[in-house]
Amino acid sequence: MKKFFKNTLIVAGVALAAHFGVKAYKRINGVIKLSKSLGDFLNNVYGVKPKISINSGINTINANNIKVEFPQEILINTLILKLLSVSILMIFILNSLKPKSILKSNL
Repeated sequence: MKKFFKNTLIVAGVALAAHFGVKAYKRINGVIKLSKSLGDFLNNVYGVKPKISINSGINTINANNIKVEFPQEILINTLILKLLSVSILMIFILNSLKPKSILKSNL
């Protein structure tokens, strides 16, 4: 009977580790896709490639910091830029990452 519980505990531990491994893989893969596609999309829309910084902590479950920096001329000329960028990020977060992710805008 002890052997059965020991084997069950080992299988449960491996399944738990695999579950968290898959979650981490999906999170990292989503951040990589976002970092590749967001810069190109905004370059196509505005003609200027922005500086993008995406930080996703491994030890913090729901923390993603996404920072998009444009030249000052672009920010002065268009107010729609902020709304469009935030809406694109929100759509991406809702589709790819956890819905509990927090989006902070510093524009």
